[in-house]
Amino acid sequence: MDKVIVGMAAALGIIAILIILMAIGAGTTVTNMDFELKNTSTDIDSTDGCQPRTYIQTPGGKFHSCPALVTTSAALTDINGFPACVEMYRSDNDEPYATTYDFVLKPNSTGYITMEYDFGTNERPEPEFFVELAKSSDIHRLAGDGTSWIFVPTNHTSLSVSVAPENVAIVDPTALKVTYTIETKNTKQEEIGSTYLINIYQVCTGQLITIGEEPYAGRLAWD
Repeated sequence: MDKVIVGMAAALGIIAILIILMAIGAGTTVTNMDFELKNTSTDIDSTDGCQPRTYIQTPGGKFHSCPALVTTSAALTDINGFPACVEMYRSDNDEPYATTYDFVLKPNSTGYITMEYDFGTNERPEPEFFVELAKSSDIHRLAGDGTSWIFVPTNHTSLSVSVAPENVAIVDPTALKVTYTIETKNTKQEEIGSTYLINIYQVCTGQLITIGEEPYAGRLAWD
């Protein structure tokens, strides 16, 4: 009888190990285990719902301070919590960055942007890298005439906009999926209608967030 019990215990141990290995192979979630996207019927659920930029003619949309590319691909794969968005700049084949959008975010609400990164033969960063990057990332506010950006330091207290990686998942040995949470807390009346530039890794040179009901309709400093 003792031999039978020992044999059953060993078999159960092997099964447990196999289950753990299967879970690791399927993808490892490194940050918030209780993370769940929240959506409403009025939110757009993909960038397919974003409108083209038709307000003014954009002569190329070239950026002057793009970060070095360390990924073989960086793609925006999912959005959530935004009632509207506009495609502002689409990267060309010579500069394969993710497309820059203006996402509309209502006051005192939350939106999510999910990016997938494939690092190919380059070293894949650890998930903690994205947490530290968010801590040191500055936010810029678009000036009223749209010709310049106003720097806002990372320790800002006068703005309600914040961005942080909510969930970092290892997809495979070379790829990561990162969901960023963008929040507008305690939005002041004077912030409604303002457009902000937030840092999203490997997006040249970030994504735009406009607080309110409508996307930004004027010039940009890059036009």
